[in-house]
Amino acid sequence: MRYDNYQLFFDGFDIFGSPSRHFPFFIPEAGQVNMHVYDLNGRTVGTVINDFLEPGFHQTVFHADQLAAGIYPVELEMDHFSDKKMILLK
Repeated sequence: MRYDNYQLFFDGFDIFGSPSRHFPFFIPEAGQVNMHVYDLNGRTVGTVINDFLEPGFHQTVFHADQLAAGIYPVELEMDHFSDKKMILLK
């Protein structure tokens, strides 16, 4: 599969209730990448990644052991790009 644009993928729901979530994503160019998890009030509850990355497919893991079960927005930001997804944590 070939990707040309920024892409934050959804890893689906974990039927076993794991507190960790995997975040696969693709970036077409090198740059500073930030990914944050927010509560529904817009407060940052976790930073998944804050690093300079080379272009390509990447995957990172967010350990949500300290968060209550619920729905949390996740945002991937890089220079002029931003993408949000919703995740369910058990």
